[in-house]
Amino acid sequence: MRAITMLVAALVLAPGVASAHAILSKTSLGGEPVKANVTTPVTLQFNSRIEPRFTKVVLVSAASDERALEVEPGDVPGAVRVTLPPLTPGPYGLRYKVLAADGHVTESILRFKVTGAE
Repeated sequence: MRAITMLVAALVLAPGVASAHAILSKTSLGGEPVKANVTTPVTLQFNSRIEPRFTKVVLVSAASDERALEVEPGDVPGAVRVTLPPLTPGPYGLRYKVLAADGHVTESILRFKVTGAE
C-alpha cells in the first residue's frame, strides 16, 4: 500500500508534458515542393494546444523579403492555417512564433521549396 501511495505522489508531483514547448509535429507541406504560381493552403500542427490569435507566421524568401501571413485556427486543437500567395520557384521559409496554452513561446522556421511546372 505504501508503494502505491508513493507512486501516486510521484506522478502527481512530477513535472508533466504540459510544461513543454509547442513543437511542430506535422505540416500539410509533407516535405514536398510547392507548385509555382498557385495559392497554396498550409496547415501547421503542433504537439500541444496553442493560442491561434497570438500566432505569427511570416513568409521569408532567399532574397530576405518578408511577408506576414494571415493566421486562422486549424480544424483541430494545436493547428493553424495560412495561405501561401503565388510564388516563383526557389527556396522559402515560414518563420513562426506560437504561444502554447501553457504560456511557453516557440519560434522556428519551416523551410520549403517552390518548383516550376514540369
